[in-house]
Order: sequence, then C-alpha cells, then structure tokens
Amino acid sequence: MNNLANDQLMARDETVSRQPVALIDAARSEQSRIIADLLMTAGRAIARLVKSIPWTTDMEAHRFRKAVGELEALSDRMLADIGVERRMIPEVVREIMAAEKQKVAVVKPDTQASSKRKTVPLAANCNEIEKHHHAA
Repeated sequence: MNNLANDQLMARDETVSRQPVALIDAARSEQSRIIADLLMTAGRAIARLVKSIPWTTDMEAHRFRKAVGELEALSDRMLADIGVERRMIPEVVREIMAAEKQKVAVVKPDTQASSKRKTVPLAANCNEIEKHHHAA
C-alpha cells in the first residue's frame, strides 16, 4: 500500500507541476486576446474620429482660394472671353463648386474599395462659367 500511495502522490505532484504551466499558457493566451480586442476597438475609435474631422471643408476652402487666385491672375480681356467680370470671380467659383458638389454622389467607403471623388474636366468648368455668364 505504501507503494500505491507513493505512486498516487507522485502522479498528483506531476499533475500539479504541469498544471501551472498550462494555467500560465492559458492566461497568456487570454491576455493576448484581450489586448488584441482592445487594440481593434481603439483602432476603430481612431478611424471614426479621423472620419469625423471636416477634411472636406478645409480642402474645399483651399480649392476655392486656388480657383479664385487662378481666375484673378487672368487679364480682364481673358476674363471677358470666358464671360466673367473680375468682381464676379468669387461668386462664379462658389456656384461652380456648389454644382460640382451636387454632381458628386456620396459614396461610403467599404472595406475593400476606397471612395474616389469625381472630378469635373476643365472644359466642363468653362461651360459652367459660360452658362453663368449667359444666364446673368
């Protein structure tokens, strides 16, 4: 009986000695999973924050200033050729940008394809300027 009890004690000691390693491995695995979940949640929160920033407003203001600057750099004769008076430049640019904004469909980006903003060719912009001039 002494040998049987001794064998049982040795088996128990062996199980106990293996169990801490298994517990530590399981704890590390769970810790890694929790950290990965936290990082994914933080990443999603940061992505939502970046999407909420009004980048388009800044880009539109830049485009507006650039377009006004380019038109103001033209001579009075060139402006007359496209049917725009110098005093009308900001108004014309605003109207063209508003028309472009209405033409661009709002597309929500999905996970596989990025959304691309449609651009209006220069000839279309000139046509818009001419339409504005003839309508006035």
